[in-house]
Amino acid sequence: MSHFYNKKFLYRIAEENGIPYPKTIEIETLKDISSAIDCLTAPYILKPQTTVSQNEIAKCGITTYHRTQKFESKDEV
Repeated sequence: MSHFYNKKFLYRIAEENGIPYPKTIEIETLKDISSAIDCLTAPYILKPQTTVSQNEIAKCGITTYHRTQKFESKDEV
């Protein structure tokens, strides 16, 4: 079961078996968001791979403490 917590592995299994899954792009830095966003359509859901602190989230200008953030437009992202 632990393999299914790894999104790369999970999505590969889904693709091999014809199971739909959300288009996913992994980015390494915040600078990569601009180019990655052009490959996707709204809504955009951003989720850090690792747990982040409330202080780190606040530094990004996000006012709600949720690890996963949903955005409705490229400008909002």
